[in-house]
Amino acid sequence: IYFNSNAGKIVNKKIESETQKIKNELSDYKKKIQDENDKLVNQKNILSQEELQKKSIELKKQIREYDEIISKKK
Repeated sequence: IYFNSNAGKIVNKKIESETQKIKNELSDYKKKIQDENDKLVNQKNILSQEELQKKSIELKKQIREYDEIISKKK
């Protein structure tokens, strides 16, 4: 009955739209973190040990934030 009614179809469409929006946001965030990681790997021989460690810690912080966002959106 839910899927056949007009109200049910509207609600279902909205849920699907929100789900896709969340997936897109998470995908973009994941890509951003991956790009940062790749950039850090490429700079490994250029940066000082301290700077590399600092950027590595920052990247780990971003990953934790990403994990928290995923947990909240589920």
